[in-house]
Amino acid sequence: MLTSEYFVLDGAQTLAFPVRLGQKMVVSAFGSFNKKLFWKAYTSEKKLWLDITFEKHSLQTSQSGKEVETLINLLREIQKLNPRFLADDEDVLVETYLEFPNNWGFGSSSTLLYCLSQFAGVDWFPLLQKTIGGSGYDIACAGAKSEILYQLVNDRPQTKETLFNPPFKNKLYFVYLGKKQLSSAGISHYQNTVSEKEKTIRKLNEITQQLLQCVYLFDFEKLLNEHEKIIGNALNLPRVQEPRFPDYWGTVKSLGAWGGDFALFTNSRSEAALHDYLKRKNIEIVFRFEDLVL
Repeated sequence: MLTSEYFVLDGAQTLAFPVRLGQKMVVSAFGSFNKKLFWKAYTSEKKLWLDITFEKHSLQTSQSGKEVETLINLLREIQKLNPRFLADDEDVLVETYLEFPNNWGFGSSSTLLYCLSQFAGVDWFPLLQKTIGGSGYDIACAGAKSEILYQLVNDRPQTKETLFNPPFKNKLYFVYLGKKQLSSAGISHYQNTVSEKEKTIRKLNEITQQLLQCVYLFDFEKLLNEHEKIIGNALNLPRVQEPRFPDYWGTVKSLGAWGGDFALFTNSRSEAALHDYLKRKNIEIVFRFEDLVL
């Protein structure tokens, strides 16, 4: 998510990028009929980190934990949306494979919800509302083939694929800051802090459209800085660049949850200069824009 941050919850338009790294789900039927659902989740390093056996109809299991409870909640809400889901007696194995470390905020929950909605044949938006919550832009990204403009209109998602292909795209980088931000905590702060939203939303929508039209990096940076100032003032929080990268020559833009784990860096110098600068900050994980965005 490049623009609008939490204001997308109240109807602001966001420019968001689906990334190449996601989550894959494989569903297999055994041909046996013991009414079991086997769930195995693998990390990006192919290590099994979740191994659960459910009674297929009741979703009862002997295992416990936050991840198990989240999964049960998702499956039960799907059954309400589609009573035929998992209704037969055939044993089923579901395997999920993350393509990124699960401490990165790339959407382990959102990609899981998207995969489950496809598997069960249900609308992902009511499922989202009943379970993990949020605006849904990340679920929309999970099914998108290119950059999207996403907006909630009359409490329903509207997604439009768009093209973000500026001449300076090779000057944009995604940098891992090493701290996964809890979206729920950020949303709570937003809801408790921000009151007058309409004027801010109009300005954020203008900036989103203007960013798509930028030809020069300088203009792009100017809009990003204006956007960061608007969000920072509204949330009463410092920009990510102020405390951590005050000496950086370009612009550093928060992505998604304010102060989250990845940031966008603009870079008018060489790639080597950027890496040298970040190495002095003990930061090593850097992606070129075109290497990460789908």
